[in-house]
Amino acid sequence: MDGRLIDYLIETTAEGNRDIRRFPKHPTYKDQHRWRLSHHGVYRVLKQVYKYLIVKREKAKLVIDHYDKKFSKKTFGKGSFGAK
Repeated sequence: MDGRLIDYLIETTAEGNRDIRRFPKHPTYKDQHRWRLSHHGVYRVLKQVYKYLIVKREKAKLVIDHYDKKFSKKTFGKGSFGAK
């Protein structure tokens, strides 16, 4: 894998960043491309993809409901979390 999927996800969702884990002591191991999100980013991505989920829909709903309660008294959006 060359990381194109992760680059696409970052571009499409405008969330997270990518890093690569390499294994220099194990030449047969392939690089690991990772998509990293904060809990705020996870919440926003789940809100974007929820209607498309089938298998993980119930779990996603639990996460969304949890953060809806947690963030209900705060302004929540990219760059304005906690702003009044």
